[in-house]
Amino acid sequence: MSVPADPADAALAGPAARGATEGADTLWQVWVYLAETPLVGLTVTLAAYLVGDWVYRRARLFPLANPVLIAVLLLAALLWATGTDYRVYFEGAQFVHFLLGPATVALARRRWRWRCPSIGTSRPCGGRRWRSWRP
Repeated sequence: MSVPADPADAALAGPAARGATEGADTLWQVWVYLAETPLVGLTVTLAAYLVGDWVYRRARLFPLANPVLIAVLLLAALLWATGTDYRVYFEGAQFVHFLLGPATVALARRRWRWRCPSIGTSRPCGGRRWRSWRP
């Protein structure tokens, strides 16, 4: 099977037409691009969280296998092992940091809507009646 001359046709032809090493070359080009830009911090953060989530699910949702805790430990170990300064890492991870604020507010707002009006009293909280209560 010959490789098509047009790059668009080559992309549609599949891995057999492109050759076995082209996929590895493409992966290497993506890695080089990410390593040269601040996006490596974002990529490593997301990859660490995915690993943490995988461990959490394999541990059958055991609370000490929290994916965020595992991601933080993995990132700290990676930064320490590579000697990467936190400021350099944060250049790429600042996008996650930027989105963390609105996500926290959104979760807090939802939690506020589902709050129990009897917190701090001896009355028990629960049941459908309290969950539908709004300020």
